[in-house]
Amino acid sequence: MSYSEIIINGIPVKLIPSGDCACGCGGKTKLASSTRKGASKGVPNKYIHGHHSRGTNNWKWAGGRIHQNRYPRLMNKTHPHSINGYAYEHILIAEKALGKPLPPGAVVHHANGIKNDNSKGNHVICQDEKYHRFIEKRLRAFLACGNKSWRKCFVCGKYDDPNNMYTRDHNAWHRSCVNEYNRKNANERRQVCARP
Repeated sequence: MSYSEIIINGIPVKLIPSGDCACGCGGKTKLASSTRKGASKGVPNKYIHGHHSRGTNNWKWAGGRIHQNRYPRLMNKTHPHSINGYAYEHILIAEKALGKPLPPGAVVHHANGIKNDNSKGNHVICQDEKYHRFIEKRLRAFLACGNKSWRKCFVCGKYDDPNNMYTRDHNAWHRSCVNEYNRKNANERRQVCARP
């Protein structure tokens, strides 16, 4: 809903008619039922219940920026992927750098691994989630052992050269680790079966 504006001391002020919510949502307010808080009975309330603390009037207002699930979000009601009027900040930064919306399926990766660090140069745009997981796995290997191409043994949890390991699909393991793992499980199964 559009309202007319007047300028008072160089600041534009919306002219909201009586009976409309003063927050600017366009909703109609109820008539005051009592004379509490200076309201006259039968006169429309200034706000719809709960709207007096929206946006900049809210005591938790942080300039339209909220943190949820470690990812900061900014108020952007027009963004196609906004959730309750908030879009992820790293996506907005990546789209600004590209000069257009992200392609379908594209994912933004934080280069230093810190999810809420949206500083300049910390974003890599990946074509899909599979490539993003690949980059994340190489980053974890580099941070753990200093070599991005080494793999982690799923049994012992140590990183090693892939030439010293067996690999299948996304898993890698040392032969000695798997043998010990299988021996341990076989012993546990025997003990369970031997119980009376």
